Amino acid sequence: MNDTDSRKDPDGYNYDVVRQFTLMTLVWGILGMGLGVFIAAQLVWPALNLDLPWT
Repeated sequence: MNDTDSRKDPDGYNYDVVRQFTLMTLVWGILGMGLGVFIAAQLVWPALNLDLPWT
């Protein structure tokens, strides 16, 4: 058995799915927290609402 056979384990764990899930969790968290900070800033400083009548 050589090194290339030991690296190609068909029954091994698929880490690509875990990496993609972790990356998208971080992206979603950053976007969500950023939007939350923006909404909170609009509540503190009404000028950020751009003087729109429906906000």
